Amino acid sequence: MTKAPLGGEKTGKNPTGRAKSGVKRSLLTEGHGIPIAVAVEGANCHDKRLVEGTLRSLVVQRPPATKGRPQNMCMDKGYDYPDTRQLVSH
Repeated sequence: MTKAPLGGEKTGKNPTGRAKSGVKRSLLTEGHGIPIAVAVEGANCHDKRLVEGTLRSLVVQRPPATKGRPQNMCMDKGYDYPDTRQLVSH
């Protein structure tokens, strides 16, 4: 979470910054760390709410998973919910 004095309508209250405005960025990278999707919301938005917007902003088509090339998604505990797991499994 960072300060965003020019953040516009996406800026929200930062719960850790004594009500200062800020933004939260959700970044998805491919296996080598190259960014392929990003979503921006107010700092007070819960992490799990950014998942769908991040996946919708993908700039490349997701290849199908195979036995030889399985896919996975590494996320922290803030995303560990059944509906989020279902969303990223498709």
